[in-house]
Amino acid sequence: MIWGCTRTVEPSAEPVSLAEARNHLRVDLNDDDLLINRAIAAAREYAEQQSGRQLVTATWKLVVDRFPSADESVGCFYRGGFILPRSPLRSVTSIVYVDTSGNQQTLDAGGYLVATTMCPGRVTPAYGMSWPTARRQLESVQVTYESGYGGASAVPARAKNAILLLVELLYEFRSPVISGTIATKIPWTLDSMLKGLSDGWMW
Repeated sequence: MIWGCTRTVEPSAEPVSLAEARNHLRVDLNDDDLLINRAIAAAREYAEQQSGRQLVTATWKLVVDRFPSADESVGCFYRGGFILPRSPLRSVTSIVYVDTSGNQQTLDAGGYLVATTMCPGRVTPAYGMSWPTARRQLESVQVTYESGYGGASAVPARAKNAILLLVELLYEFRSPVISGTIATKIPWTLDSMLKGLSDGWMW
């Protein structure tokens, strides 16, 4: 079963501000602001990829070729519903599908249930109801939803600390090779923090 998930609206801010990164790096001048901002974005992308989370709230779209059948569990289908990647799920904006006549329809919100307290979030048909029949064609079903912790202040401290650690590495070591050092991995740092954030699903 093939599916795709794309972020359609980017987060309004980074989880870590330029001022926070500067303070962590002990940098007072603004000469390297462009470099630091780029490092923040790269570190945030890495943190989200490794944890499977969306940090600051953004909008995502899940695209599949059909609705799941009853009790089907494969890929992003789980027990006849959808699992929505990038926890935590906040809300479902719309479920749009192409009907058997080739017309685009928007499913009434009363026809499905949204579980935002689950991790990852899920969408299933409402009690006593089933998914409509969609035309068997590419991208015939699209689920648009919002996920994330909210604003930057709501992002877990471990995610922010992991981002700052990676920003420091990207700022201090601007080459993929470090010569003349013997390194020992420090427990409970970057990878450990991100692993603890994972919702247990590998996307």
